[in-house]
Amino acid sequence: MDPNLWELYLEGDASDEVMAILRLNDKGALPPGVRIVAQFGVIATCRIRRGDILRVRALPEIFSLKAPDPVVADAIDEGAEEIEIGPADVRRPDALIERGKGIVVGVIDWGLDFGHPNFRNADGTTRILALWDQQDERGQSGRNRYGYGRIHERRELDLALASRDPYQALGYDPADFDPQLAGMHGTHVCDIAAGNGTVGPSGIAPDADLVFVHLAARTGGFSGLGDSVTLLEAIDFVRATAGDRPCVINLSMGNMGGPHDGTTLVELA
Repeated sequence: MDPNLWELYLEGDASDEVMAILRLNDKGALPPGVRIVAQFGVIATCRIRRGDILRVRALPEIFSLKAPDPVVADAIDEGAEEIEIGPADVRRPDALIERGKGIVVGVIDWGLDFGHPNFRNADGTTRILALWDQQDERGQSGRNRYGYGRIHERRELDLALASRDPYQALGYDPADFDPQLAGMHGTHVCDIAAGNGTVGPSGIAPDADLVFVHLAARTGGFSGLGDSVTLLEAIDFVRATAGDRPCVINLSMGNMGGPHDGTTLVELA
């Protein structure tokens, strides 16, 4: 048995609802007493009562049941020098015709400056379809199907951008999550992938739409880059937001994240 799952079983009230990842024997045979949240074939994230963990693990529908596995960020070098963008920083070849129109670029990371001009249309409106701040704990849990965080859709982002202080209006400021108060990582990744070049060099797909998920761990006191459950649910959110449009997702997790041999439930999902 997964030691982390055993710890999850023992560490709190039996009536608590907890997160887990499961592998089904058959993707169409769902186990009783388990609430499926995001499903990828036979792999799914779920919610179960803590006291039901051992019972659920023994069900014939279940091939494997795992506790959330934290994703730990690499340490930030606070003494690192700031990197200047120079003329040699060309991200998009001149001869490249495709600009990403009709494509959704999902970035699962931390710290997005949603007000940056490179993520806005010519009329000032946002190119971001949705921003899910998984860390937000202001009571929206009953208003999204994942049960945590706060989802800001395009209309809400545009309203915030039209205000005097967009970050205060939305209740999301990328600098709040950065020890160096820059809030740059997710911003940088989104700009390389899909920035429109209003400031600095253009990204690879400047006409693509963006979806951003700011990761957060929902287990214990860990506050790094989420865990295996929140990661898979972030991927599910990007996929659902994209709908039937082609979608690509970037994960700059900053950590090894397992054996890379295709055996973990996250890799299988």
